[in-house]
Amino acid sequence: MTDPLDILAFAAHPDDAEIGCGGSLLLATDQGRRVAVADMSAGEMSTRGNVTLRRQETEAASKLLGLSARLSLGLPDGYIGADPAHRLPIIDIIRATRPRIVLAPFWEDRHPITRLPVSWFVRPVFFAGVGKIGSGRPHRPESVYYYICITRFSPRL
Repeated sequence: MTDPLDILAFAAHPDDAEIGCGGSLLLATDQGRRVAVADMSAGEMSTRGNVTLRRQETEAASKLLGLSARLSLGLPDGYIGADPAHRLPIIDIIRATRPRIVLAPFWEDRHPITRLPVSWFVRPVFFAGVGKIGSGRPHRPESVYYYICITRFSPRL
């Protein structure tokens, strides 16, 4: 990817970004922003559907959202975050895409994989700007925002 992204949304599974922040992604692409989604896993542990069906749905959703790219980190579904090395693909993809804004799953979501501890995700985003870890030229996004995928909530200021 040669041009930096405006927004990079991370999703534990294919469909999480669509469910949790798809409206925001669509608004951004409609405004001409460069937007991509990075799926951390293929959703291979899914209780609904399978990897092939998820791939077909992901391709269709990516077209509808007008994404500049759909990326895959290839981490093992059900075990994301179990190994500190899982942070390296996040660092590398941030450096490769150079997003201004990163969207990530909210740490208090109902699903145990989408609810990675905030410190787990904040570290690779921070370390993407540190040259002594990972590969590629360091880059630190301007902002990180979290989206809710499953949990009901009442918005408040």
